[in-house]
Amino acid sequence: GPDGRRVGVPCEDVLIEDCEMRYRYGSVAIGTDTTGGIRNVFVRRCRWGGPGLYFGLYIKTNSVRGGFVENVFVKDVEVSELTKEVVSIDLYHGDGHNGDDPPPVRNVHVAGVRSDRTRSAYLLRGYPEQPLRGITIRDSSFARVSRADVVSDVEELSVTGVTVGEGSVA
Repeated sequence: GPDGRRVGVPCEDVLIEDCEMRYRYGSVAIGTDTTGGIRNVFVRRCRWGGPGLYFGLYIKTNSVRGGFVENVFVKDVEVSELTKEVVSIDLYHGDGHNGDDPPPVRNVHVAGVRSDRTRSAYLLRGYPEQPLRGITIRDSSFARVSRADVVSDVEELSVTGVTVGEGSVA
C-alpha cells in the first residue's frame, strides 16, 4: 500500500526452483500487494498439486493496489491437482476495479507445464483500459479440466503447442 508507493523499490530477481508445493492457497502467488512493483520472477522444475491447493501461478492485484508485474517465467512444472487454474492473472482480485492506479501486467511466459487435473488451464482478466500484455503459454498439456478457459482484456496472447482436455487443442 502506501509504503510500497513511498519507497518505490520493486521486488525483483526472484528464483524458485526444484520446489514441491502441495498445500494452501497458491503455488506461486504474486500480489495482492504490488504497489512497489514485481519483476523478473523465474520458476522452474517444480511440482504443484494437492486437494487443498487452489492455484498454480496466481498473479492477483487491482487498481487500488497499482504497481506493476512484469517478466514472469514458468518452465517445466508438473501439476497433479489444483482446485482452480494453473495460470490465473486477475486484475479484479479483492477490491476489483475501484481505484485510480490500474497495474500493468506484462511479459508472462509459461512453458513445459504438464497438468493432470484442474478447473481450467488459465484465467486471464485485465482491464479494458489496461489489458494484460505479452502473455505466452506454450508446449504444455492440461489433461482433465472441468470448465473452459477465461480470457478478457488481453493483448498479445500467444497459446501454441498446448493441449487442453483429452487430446483437444486450445
